[in-house]
Amino acid sequence: MRAPEHPFLGAAFIALAASLWGLWPLWARDSSGGAATAVIAQGAAGLLTLPWAIVAARRRRHRVAGADVVRIVAMGACNAANSWLYFRALNQGATAPAVLSHYLAPVLVALAAPVLLHEPRSPRTPVALLLALVGTAALLLAGPRAGADASAVQRAVLLGGGSAIFYSAATIIAKRCTQAWSDAEMFSYQALVAALLTAPFATLPAVGAAAWTRPLLGGVISAVAPGLLFYAGLRRLPAERAGVLTYLEVVAGVLVGWAAFGERPGVGALVGGACILIAGLYVMSGPRARRPTG
Repeated sequence: MRAPEHPFLGAAFIALAASLWGLWPLWARDSSGGAATAVIAQGAAGLLTLPWAIVAARRRRHRVAGADVVRIVAMGACNAANSWLYFRALNQGATAPAVLSHYLAPVLVALAAPVLLHEPRSPRTPVALLLALVGTAALLLAGPRAGADASAVQRAVLLGGGSAIFYSAATIIAKRCTQAWSDAEMFSYQALVAALLTAPFATLPAVGAAAWTRPLLGGVISAVAPGLLFYAGLRRLPAERAGVLTYLEVVAGVLVGWAAFGERPGVGALVGGACILIAGLYVMSGPRARRPTG
């Protein structure tokens, strides 16, 4: 079920997905956080897209192999760990270290994709990644600092770094899954697997309570829509380039903080955001990479 490579269309899908992911502060802030937020958001996202997935499965002209089912379960498990660790990192009171360590994921994807997926190596990716990392560091470290102690910062970095490992693994597996599954099937099935695996660790609020509102909105706006867009973009774009473009989520997150919570970015943040945008444009404007030889 491969889609033809349309790099600029794929880049547009990834960029929009990253921007919607950047809205998570609106849904996660002041919510129950952690496992409960992950279960509600992922469960809602999976159930909402399940009818679409069923229709897509009926239209599929080939049978999926057992290995494809294993990949979907593995992707759901990786996303469960990613979401749980990331939300826990954000709840430590040290947002910048948590997000910065989480955004090691695109670096891991760009490094692993040529080896695990045998994708062509883009000569521009290292420079773009360096720009994106520098921009992310400037963007986050220039923001308002919460009064977090050293142990909270350490926990945030460890949890954020752990989420980055699982996020990069999920991205690599998703790229393999595009060969057998439709976008709706991939998204719905892995989201439901992630919710089921996270549920034993969550203490859910009472059904109908106000604590459900924000995670449910997040499940629709910052999970369903960007998830489907991301998989559609991943079909048309090498994983390493997709990884670089996900840095746009950080730009969107800063803009949300400015508009919704009065966290006005300084000069350093604006410079960081510019570096991230330049990195995405640079890696996408280059010539098509050649496949490795030998």
